[in-house]
Amino acid sequence: MKERIKEIIIELLTQRAENVSFAEIERILEWKGISYLGDYSIHIPSNKNVKLWVGMSEDFCKAVVE
Repeated sequence: MKERIKEIIIELLTQRAENVSFAEIERILEWKGISYLGDYSIHIPSNKNVKLWVGMSEDFCKAVVE
């Protein structure tokens, strides 16, 4: 599932040629019927107290980081 999420994110970034928000990625994943919710979060590596996005699946977080 992680690889499919990565493909979708890369495709979206390629099409847009601009920044893409996590909310936009969520909408695309929902539209494609891909589950992304879970107990994981994405944070700033130098400060784990600053959360960028919470409630994501492990696959979603790994796809974004990669």
